[in-house]
Amino acid sequence: MARSVVLSSYRELLRLIRRLPQSQQAPSLHEARSTIRLNLNEQDESKVMDMHKILVGKISFIRMSTRRRINENRGSGIFVLRDGELVEGRAVRDKRVADGKMDMNEAWETHHKLLDRQYFGNPPPKNHRPLF
Repeated sequence: MARSVVLSSYRELLRLIRRLPQSQQAPSLHEARSTIRLNLNEQDESKVMDMHKILVGKISFIRMSTRRRINENRGSGIFVLRDGELVEGRAVRDKRVADGKMDMNEAWETHHKLLDRQYFGNPPPKNHRPLF
């Protein structure tokens, strides 16, 4: 996982911690800083991803449990459909957009998948007449 992604999440966590009540800010800041500094030189990619998931979970919890600032523009954003789930993020270059446009090979594959489905896995009949 890119270091910039983790740092971006860490900065967002620090911004959100500032929204907490004064009594909770100092312990939360200390916990966030010590956790990041403790795992600063972690090389194992799976551990880094697990720790990032925990960090994102904390961000989500603090975002849910605190009030939004008036000048903060959290009501709008860029949302992208990834793996059937709507997430906030940016579009990825060189990926087909779901606008109905397909290249010929992809359309041919989709057509044959639908034919297999239509005839329950059996090959379509060779000679067929129009329905009307």
